[in-house]
Amino acid sequence: MRYFNRIIRQTTFKTVWAAGILVAGLMLVTVSSCGILRPSKQAQVEKKQAKESEKARAEYDKAIDAHMKNQSDETRKMMKKTRKKAKGFNKFMKKPAKTSPGCN
Repeated sequence: MRYFNRIIRQTTFKTVWAAGILVAGLMLVTVSSCGILRPSKQAQVEKKQAKESEKARAEYDKAIDAHMKNQSDETRKMMKKTRKKAKGFNKFMKKPAKTSPGCN
C-alpha cells in the first residue's frame, strides 16, 4: 500500500510540476503577444485625423446651410441656376487626360 501511495505522490508532483511549466509558458506567450492586440501609433493618428476631417466637414456643411438661409429667395434661385449652369460649363471645359501626341 505504501508503494502505491509513494507512486501517486510522485506522479502528482510530476504532473503539478509539468502543469506549472505549461502555465508559465502560456503566460509568457500571452504577455508577449499583447502588443499585437494594441493599435499602433500610426493607426491611432489616422483614426484621429479621420475624426477631425469628419468634424471639419460637418462644420463646413453647417456654415453652407447657414449661408443659404441668410440669403433672400431671389438670391437662392439665382445661386441654384448658377450652380446648374456651372456643372455643364465645367464639363465642357475639362480637357481629356491624354492630350500629348506621344500617348497612345
